[in-house]
Amino acid sequence: MSRMHRYVVAALVVGLALAAVDSTAQDDDLVMRLTSPEIQTRIDVPKSLAAQRKETIRKLMRLIQKEKRYQDFDTTTLAIQALGTLRAVEAADLLAGYIAVKSTMPVDELSIGAYFPAAAALVQIGSPALPSILRVITEADDQRSQHLAGWSISEILGTELAASYLEQQGTKSTGLAAQRIKNALDSIETHATTIPKFE
Repeated sequence: MSRMHRYVVAALVVGLALAAVDSTAQDDDLVMRLTSPEIQTRIDVPKSLAAQRKETIRKLMRLIQKEKRYQDFDTTTLAIQALGTLRAVEAADLLAGYIAVKSTMPVDELSIGAYFPAAAALVQIGSPALPSILRVITEADDQRSQHLAGWSISEILGTELAASYLEQQGTKSTGLAAQRIKNALDSIETHATTIPKFE
């Protein structure tokens, strides 16, 4: 993908995330509505903002699903980052499916979150994403996904709480799922701060 195309894609995602053509005009409109003498106009502002956010998240999710067919991972990376910024709980399952997809964008830091944007986005969503991340541990067949899921849980809860959470979930599981949870627990304790290297 050309540099120009990257800029266009970035502009598209930012535009969707902010839902703005003229931010100054929108700010002025928001202030006018919040200070309106009409009580109902003021009451409707939070509902309007929530609806805009919901629609933005829906569009970003559709963009990711569409780009999966065309393998345009620059667009996917940017959309995933936008969903993390928006803390889009409703996108947690979708993001979990991309947890092991490496960023195609240049990274500024050597960290797991920089290389794997869906893992970072799940961390931004926080504890509401835990069920989606846990399903990666118990259902994914590849070691990279399981490691990144363990890392995400550790980043959300901290190492000690993450270990307790996984131990608790392990007691509720049997067979392969229980073994995978144990592996994730071991991964947190030994490799939580390293970038996994898989062939």
